[in-house]
Amino acid sequence: MAFDPTSYSKAKNALSKAIDAKGKTTTILVAAYNASEKVKKNADFVCSGSNDDQVIEQAINSLPATGGRIQLSEGEFILGS
Repeated sequence: MAFDPTSYSKAKNALSKAIDAKGKTTTILVAAYNASEKVKKNADFVCSGSNDDQVIEQAINSLPATGGRIQLSEGEFILGS
């Protein structure tokens, strides 16, 4: 898997949000590749339509140690290649 600076940046931002939200449940939004542009703009992670499970895993890994929620947008997620 090649390094994707966009995904890294989104993961870093998501982690910062999780740390800033002490005492509150952290929710990370993952947008499908075919979600609306509005949803994609507000998402913490955006899938490409290929190996989306890897992006979802990045989102899970960005949650704080105390846990939180992963919210998947409307649309199609492609697992594997």
